[in-house]
Amino acid sequence: MKDIAPLAHGLDATIVAPPSKAHTLRAIFISALASGISRIAKPLYAQDQLVAIEAMRKFGAVMELEDSSLTVEGTGREMEVPSQVHAGNSGVSMRFLCPIAGLAGKGGERILIDGSGRMRQRPVGDLLEALGKLGGGARSIHGNGCPPVEIMGRSLRGGTAAVDCSKSSQFASALLLALPLAPENSELELAGNLSSRPYVGITLDMAEKFGAKIARGDDGRDFSIGGGQSYSGRDFAIEGDYSSAVFFFQAAAISGGRVRVEGLVGNSLQADAHALPLLERMGCEVKRNGHSVEVTGPEELKPLDADLSDCPDASVTLAVACAFAGGKSKLRGLENLRLKESDRLQVLSEGLNAIGAMTVVTPDGLEISGNRKRIRGAAINPHDDHRIAMAFSIAGLAAKGMAIENPECVKKSFPSFFEEMEKLRG
Repeated sequence: MKDIAPLAHGLDATIVAPPSKAHTLRAIFISALASGISRIAKPLYAQDQLVAIEAMRKFGAVMELEDSSLTVEGTGREMEVPSQVHAGNSGVSMRFLCPIAGLAGKGGERILIDGSGRMRQRPVGDLLEALGKLGGGARSIHGNGCPPVEIMGRSLRGGTAAVDCSKSSQFASALLLALPLAPENSELELAGNLSSRPYVGITLDMAEKFGAKIARGDDGRDFSIGGGQSYSGRDFAIEGDYSSAVFFFQAAAISGGRVRVEGLVGNSLQADAHALPLLERMGCEVKRNGHSVEVTGPEELKPLDADLSDCPDASVTLAVACAFAGGKSKLRGLENLRLKESDRLQVLSEGLNAIGAMTVVTPDGLEISGNRKRIRGAAINPHDDHRIAMAFSIAGLAAKGMAIENPECVKKSFPSFFEEMEKLRG
């Protein structure tokens, strides 16, 4: 249990953003598949990234970790074939490893990909179905569309498929990353209600930076991918992470103070950059200054009525901020939060009710009746969910008596979170 002390004075702080989680993960996988040497500057070494690094080592990539860089000697499409790979609690790793395993070996090998207890509850069935249409021998061991899964080596050939992305955009990203290395051309359609669309954009951008050519249809849902391509090793610098920065923006919003986060790219493709105009709608002042973003909170936050399907991770911080806003907030487009590290809709509702807000869980989101005067501290069980733990920790800066169970879960994405949060105290 970690007790969170409220701020003793007004908030006026500058923080340096940690490296982007999404960019680092994609750089690990792509550079491991590439020919030659890649040097990744300023990578994030959180639990998800370490899981991905260990997984790609099993496929034959050589990874040398230093404090501020990662050097990768890629496999050049000639991957070793592990009998089993563990994805831990990393959803990206689980989904990306499925088609990657289908590229490995000589043909006919069986590769088991497993994960944590929670990962065994998270869906991959739509991805496995699409892999089957593309030649990939893939099955859910228990037949429930969840891990563990078995992939046949050298089975991903290419072809034509539609993948339903209603449950996760990671299905699309996994296929778009792997299909350029398949021997045959592919036509891929992204079907269903595509959530977290910006993450697909990051995948495409990075695949192309490492040498792949992927033709996009006008609607952003149809892709033509030439087979037999290869990735080439290169130097690549990881930009700052908006998904981590939003917690510090939340601090400014709920305290009426000012926080500047440095190291953020102004034209970033990251999904959680979409939180900034939403904070403006809540009354915050946002200044973008080259490679930094400054947020100043208002005297009174306004409630938010918004579709957050493009930035579901940031919705956790926005939901907690809405507890401090006067009136009813309606957050929509979040049905996929049920399939994250926890059932985030239910866990958010429990936590928000505990600190004095009133919530209703809807089929695709939350309704939050907030009032700063009612907010109080509480003991929060984040259910091993890093974003829940961080969002309620930030709330503790403005609500006396907040305590977080299992605070170590923040290591999944932001190992130094609590050290950085202390910098807000000046």
